[in-house]
Formats: sequence, C-alpha cells, structure tokens
Amino acid sequence: MKIIINNSIGGFGFSKEALEMYFKKCTENRPYPEPIPKYYHGSGLPRNDKNLVEIVELLGERSWGENSVLKIVEIPDNILWYIVDDESGIESIHENHRIWD
Repeated sequence: MKIIINNSIGGFGFSKEALEMYFKKCTENRPYPEPIPKYYHGSGLPRNDKNLVEIVELLGERSWGENSVLKIVEIPDNILWYIVDDESGIESIHENHRIWD
C-alpha cells in the first residue's frame, strides 16, 4: 500500500493543480472547498487514496502544497497504520500496536 506523507518542516498539503485533478478524477460526492484554494491541507482526504497517490506520482513537486514536500511511502497491505506528525510538521507512518492497561 502506498501512503502520502509530508517530509519537510511546515505541514501537509496539496497544490491547487493536484486538487483540481483529484476532484475531476473522482466522480463520487466528496466534500471539498469551493472555490479550490491555491493550497489545501488535504483534511479529510485519505492519504492512501489510489487516485491521490497516482496524482502525486504524476505531478511530483507540482503536487506539493505550500511548505510541503510530499513523499510516498510503501508499506505492506496488511498493516494497520497511522501517521505521526512531529512538532515541525514532518510526518512518519507507524504501525498500530495493541496496548493494555
């Protein structure tokens, strides 16, 4: 499975060009801002969405939002995962683990 994360100080986000491609490609009703802003933090969009991953791979740096450096990380399909954002905005993917108290 491929997952998009931010790999730079700043914050996760997509460019307007990437979002326009995404919303045109996805015909399902999905919540999105209108008009589409120049940059968008991507809230509510699944980081492992195959359409988003494809767009980031296609556009490269042109898909990055303001202060973002997007990176695609590939993990095994059967992993339960979550994204951790350090205080600077750099993200990493962590595997879910069980915890008992």
